Amino acid sequence: REPGVSARMNVIAILAALGLEQWRAFRWRAVREQLFVRYARTLERKLNGGSAQQGMVAALAALAPPLLVAGGVYFALGAVHPLLGLVWNVAALYLLMLAMPLAGWLTLLLAGLFCLNSAGGWVRLSGSGVAIPHWPVIELEGGRKTLLPPMHELGWQAAHQAWAAHQAMLQARIAAGEIHAGAVGRQPQTIADFRSMFLTEWFHRLLAAAVGILALACLGTVLADANLRRRVGVPMSLAVGLIGAQALLGALLIDQGTSTRWLFLHQGNAALILACTLVTILRLLEPAGGLASNPAEPVKPGSRRVGGLVLGSVAACWGMLMLGGLLSASRHHLPAGGVLGLDAGPAWWSAASVATNLLDNASLHHIAHRIGAIVVAALVITAGVLAHRRGVPERARLALAVAGTFVALQALLGIAAAVMPAGEIAVPLAHLFLGHVLFLSLVLAWYDIRQQGRSQNVAVDAAVVA
Repeated sequence: REPGVSARMNVIAILAALGLEQWRAFRWRAVREQLFVRYARTLERKLNGGSAQQGMVAALAALAPPLLVAGGVYFALGAVHPLLGLVWNVAALYLLMLAMPLAGWLTLLLAGLFCLNSAGGWVRLSGSGVAIPHWPVIELEGGRKTLLPPMHELGWQAAHQAWAAHQAMLQARIAAGEIHAGAVGRQPQTIADFRSMFLTEWFHRLLAAAVGILALACLGTVLADANLRRRVGVPMSLAVGLIGAQALLGALLIDQGTSTRWLFLHQGNAALILACTLVTILRLLEPAGGLASNPAEPVKPGSRRVGGLVLGSVAACWGMLMLGGLLSASRHHLPAGGVLGLDAGPAWWSAASVATNLLDNASLHHIAHRIGAIVVAALVITAGVLAHRRGVPERARLALAVAGTFVALQALLGIAAAVMPAGEIAVPLAHLFLGHVLFLSLVLAWYDIRQQGRSQNVAVDAAVVA
């Protein structure tokens, strides 16, 4: 069997199952759920006597037979012919998707987006971003185009030659002053080293494709149902549109090299995609009566001010994520600075244009990033204190408390990243990941406070009418 056939069949099975799920998204879902619930409850009555061990045995008894049967049938059919295994994979995945509600798939999408952002950070920090100079396909020997990595030595040599030609083009742009010297990325010493860089970027693209397909499937499910369109159609459509823009932006940035000055656009757009996906999940799971505060803790005047502070925190944190992208692209020529970076060089290049200062002045980025961190911390702490005094929803107070903890951790990681030697990956990657978690914590708090205000307005209108 040709290497890679099984992997290709699995990808085809996933695509086919997603298409079938959109064609018959709701007709059989309830029936399948009822059958499995009845099966699981029967086993629970017979095997679960109330202890943790008996509950685990009941769970294994419910899950193990379907898994063993599905795996056994797949390998048996695959041994006869790969297409038979493909058909079985499509059927099994389709039934699995019918058994899982939309909120579950959206949660999986959110987790996939986090993984994708972390993978993107790894690609940039490892200098692997331009290991594949073509998009969306890979060009190998004889002009052959494929979506898969090379399967033999001749293909790897062709991929390396394409990378070398792209590097020569980047070096010419560096000499012309169009891009900075850090844009060429890491220089592999051997073919094995290049293969590692290539596969790092390829897995990043593979994960991006999987996330995009899942997002399209979720959007198709939403658009197929009038109630879902009304509840989550707007944020889900925005998320998918931003994912498409992210892919196009990534393609356009290939010729700018790695750690490009335009990286901040990629960073900011990624945060917006996460926010739209989170809002979609929150709207989908929101109770019919909306959010309300604890009855024993009535809402006090000034809760709208808290919402404004939280919204300001969201905007400031989003700006900090983009500032981090600017700083990561320009810090290769940043001198050593103080706590606020005030002695890291001139904060404004008088001989340069405004655009050059904003895009390339590492000292300006350094100062703005440090001051911005203080602003975000002040906004989050103030909003958290006022939230506990104004009776905002409990989940919003918890989200703000968690955000305050993340702000402290971000400060420690920022200091660690500044003193780490060049080439360190783990600490800057953790800094990036936690920055997105902080951003989503603030989005969650803002959403709950906003929904509480809407619920109060509806209640007031209803009282006036009555």
